[in-house]
Amino acid sequence: MTIGVTPMDFSAECKGAKILHNYEDVGEATTYLDGHTHGQAQSRTDGFGASLDNDLSAAGLYAYLYTNDLTEQPLTYTPNTAAGASWTGTVKLTLPDEIGADEFGTPIASEVEWASPGQFEFVPASTTP
Repeated sequence: MTIGVTPMDFSAECKGAKILHNYEDVGEATTYLDGHTHGQAQSRTDGFGASLDNDLSAAGLYAYLYTNDLTEQPLTYTPNTAAGASWTGTVKLTLPDEIGADEFGTPIASEVEWASPGQFEFVPASTTP
């Protein structure tokens, strides 16, 4: 997972990640005089979600998010290896809703979900898994 115009790799803080696709109905269904109906159109927006064990240092993702809160940044997500499939797009960064630990000594954890102003580009894997 890299974020930013100058890509910064924060995958070491990422326990899990996912690409999100959201579909929404647009407009209204139309009924014609002969009785048939043409359904609503749909639109799709994409996003990115991740479960994090946060590095709270100046070089960590939380500090990056704090500095770049509510800005749009490029994101690349390659789930397995550089030869694997990947998604690229732009996301609007926000801080996690919550950040903390359940008990003493456990990692400082959080969840993030970032919306995209558009759709991601999908690049299929170059090799068969």
